[in-house]
This record gives sequence, C-alpha cells and structure tokens, in this order.
Amino acid sequence: TPGVYAHFIADSEFDAIGIQYFFGATDIYGNIGNSTPFPAKVSVEYDQGSLQVSSVQPVSNSSDPQETDYRIFSVPVRSATIGSVFGLTGTNKSEWRVWQYNGGNSELTSPSSSLSIGKGYWLIYQNTAGVDPFFGGVAVDASNSNPFVMNLVSGINLIGNPYNFPIDWDFIRNHNETIGTITSANDLSTLNFYNGGFNGGGNRLGTTEGAFVVSNEPVNIEIPFGSQTSRIGNSERRFTRPLDDENWEVGINLKNGTTFYNVASIGMHPEAVEGRDKHDMQAMPYLFRYLEFNSRNEQLEDRISQEITETSENHVWEFEAVTSFDPSEATLSLSLIH
Repeated sequence: TPGVYAHFIADSEFDAIGIQYFFGATDIYGNIGNSTPFPAKVSVEYDQGSLQVSSVQPVSNSSDPQETDYRIFSVPVRSATIGSVFGLTGTNKSEWRVWQYNGGNSELTSPSSSLSIGKGYWLIYQNTAGVDPFFGGVAVDASNSNPFVMNLVSGINLIGNPYNFPIDWDFIRNHNETIGTITSANDLSTLNFYNGGFNGGGNRLGTTEGAFVVSNEPVNIEIPFGSQTSRIGNSERRFTRPLDDENWEVGINLKNGTTFYNVASIGMHPEAVEGRDKHDMQAMPYLFRYLEFNSRNEQLEDRISQEITETSENHVWEFEAVTSFDPSEATLSLSLIH
C-alpha cells in the first residue's frame, strides 16, 4: 500500500522478554529519520501454564509441617498475584502461607496479594491446597538498552529473578561496579539460598528462584540481559585463595538433625577495618526457629555470621553456635580451598 510500510516479526526474532524495534528512513540526500519512541519494544505474553515455579514443593509430612518445608520463589511477570500464579482461592493457613521480607517478615494472607518482579517470597503449602505452579503473564518491562533495575536497601534483601532465564550474579555485581552504581563488587554479597536450611556463596539465580543478598548501602542496580547464563549453580561454597594470600576466606558450616546453616565464614582482607564493614555479613533472617553461627566480637553488632579482619600474621576469631530448636547434637565443618 503506498505510504504504508510493514515488517512481519518472526517468532525467532523474539527473546525471552520480547523484542526492540524501530523504523528508519533515509532520503536521497542521506538524511536519516527514526521512528519514536526509539527504540520501541513489545513484551512477550506467556500463555497460561507455560511458566512454572519449579523452586517449591509441598510439605514433606502433611501431618507435621515444619518451617524447614518453606521454599523461596519469584515471578518474572507483571501484575502477578498469589492466586494468579498458584491457582489459589482460599485463605486457610493450614494449607498455604506466603511471607515477604522487607527488613522483617510480613505475611501475605490473600490470594489477591500482589507479587512484585525482582522480589523473593517464602512459601509453604500442603498437597490439599490445590497449588498449581504453572502460570502465565506479560514479561517484565525491560530491554537491552533499559534493563530491569532492582532496588536494594542497606542490609538484607530477599530478591527474585526478574527474567525468564537464569542470571549470573557475579556478572551483575561486576557490571554494576563497572558502570559506577557500586564502588566495589564486594558491596553486594553473594547469593544466600534457603532450601530447608541456608546455603551461602551462590552465584546463579535460576528462573523463578529467590535468594537473600546483603547490600552495603541503599542502591538501585541494573540486571543486564548479558547476565543470562547457562552454567550450573554452585552446590557448595567455593573458596579459591590459599590461606597465605593477603585476601582469603574459609567457610564454616553448621548442621543439626533438623536444618543447616552454611553461611558463616572467617578470613582476612587488606582493606578490612575494625568493627563492622562491607567485608562482614549479617546473619540470615528466619521465620520462626533458627540455627546460626555468629561472631562474638564485641565491636560488631549482634548476629554477624561473616567476620573478615585486616590481614595480619595471626588472629583469633570467637564464634558461637546458637539455636532455638530443641537441644541436639550439631556438626561443624569447613569449606576450604577447591
């Protein structure tokens, strides 16, 4: 049709989020004009049932559910609710419960409660709840040139993957250091997962997964498309520097008959200072009962699980295992160099 220009967009031209496009025109004098907005974008709308929250599971013992049955999930679609993602309609707390963390835990009790992109949530549910973890919706409003921006507070954040593909957290930390959002990649901790207990040191956040991250200060970080990864996430913490290096760390793992806490660590760094700094890390939050291994250094605030001191010939760390579970035997182990 004269004056009407069109382009058919094939399915293969879309990525997991959508597509960016613009129309350009060049006259005989070489003048170029581009369509506005530049570039425009179309977001993918996933069919109902085409996405799955794979990080959750029903309680292991329906007659005696425990807090260790909780799992953390996230959603990569807009306008999501507990009901739209899991097919829930009732509000029976004996069948399902969802909590969010914003400096403290607060419960979401209605199926109509909103679920935000980039946030993680605790979930526990019984088989009888009728949970359907397959859902759909419109992808996050983001693109290569305008990636999703995640808002972090100073301290502990429960984050979620905003995209329908796994992301590399080390890449994200380094990217935000490069663009000046943070001073150092160490201003953000590694990922701390909850799977019946805590595992620290993670670097890969899978689709619909969530994890705890500690930020040194309030900051808005970019989650670039380049963070997409196909590598397998860590199953255990890995420390690669020898103990005679000026910058080293050793993980301390604590386990009892009910849960585990693989978050604590000690180490040295030439830029560490006395008292609390960005190299130290708070203990992870909990819903009801806890198992922790925390520093007894009086110069640090309560519940510090990672204590890194200034590099020196020697140092004595004092830690204490604390729990609100019934007294039981616990086992300590170290995560050394791999």
